[in-house]
Amino acid sequence: MLRRLRSIGLFALYQIIIVTGIVLLPFGMVATRMGVPFPFQRLLRLCAPSEATTDGR
Repeated sequence: MLRRLRSIGLFALYQIIIVTGIVLLPFGMVATRMGVPFPFQRLLRLCAPSEATTDGR
């Protein structure tokens, strides 16, 4: 019973996150066009450095 409740809860959380992302996407696009900076590029550079920053080996 507890395992089923956990599965249902995780699925509901997953669905809520997906719907939230879909709803917030237009707001993010409008904010970007208005010039509101988002720190995602900085985060991506920290997590996965681009090939341009490597020494070419």
